Amino acid sequence: MKRTTILIPDQLKKRTEKEAERLNISFSEYIRKSLELMFQPSKDMEMDPLLADKEVFSEKCKKDLSKHHDDYLYEG
Repeated sequence: MKRTTILIPDQLKKRTEKEAERLNISFSEYIRKSLELMFQPSKDMEMDPLLADKEVFSEKCKKDLSKHHDDYLYEG
């Protein structure tokens, strides 16, 4: 592990310390767990049809597809 110094507002630190105490864990452990949660995909993202799509488009596409994708999807 690496020691890291961060600056947080007093009120946030008090709330964090109180919650860590309630959970019977250290302030540092609470911060680590909170950061880990930030990197986990949310349930909403898992259910998002765009992000859940496992299909791969293997055909050639137009070079301006990223710029004009709405045109191709909805007008074409």
